[in-house]
Amino acid sequence: MPLGHSSWESYCATEFGISRAQAYRLLDVARALAAIHDAVTAGPETSPTRDSDPGAVAALDYGFSQRALIAVSGRTDAVAEIITHRLAALAHSGLQALDTATVRAVVRQAVRDVRTAPPQRPSNRRRTLPSPRCAPSSTTSPPTPTRSTS
Repeated sequence: MPLGHSSWESYCATEFGISRAQAYRLLDVARALAAIHDAVTAGPETSPTRDSDPGAVAALDYGFSQRALIAVSGRTDAVAEIITHRLAALAHSGLQALDTATVRAVVRQAVRDVRTAPPQRPSNRRRTLPSPRCAPSSTTSPPTPTRSTS
């Protein structure tokens, strides 16, 4: 274990004063921010600061709460795709400069869109049918069994 700790929980508590669960939440936040940063800097035409100051994009504060970033941490691919698509569309349209405020607005809207959208069901999963007990009853009663008299 890192630095001689017996567990991840011990490491988090001793080194940072946080619980194991909080450490995992912070890792989710970091992954979400990394995906957003990668999407913003994906192409030279979409980066507002590539030519002037590459560190400026890394320092861009999007103003997200930890809760918002945790909410999209499992769907960062969708967030990144939306950001990349929207920034590229703006860059190619030439209608709007890709300044810091525009990039921030695109990123915030993408996170909001993914956060409020219901999660997609995996396409390879079979849809399960309700069990017979849960099936709605029919309006006609089932035939009653008859007893043979032999």
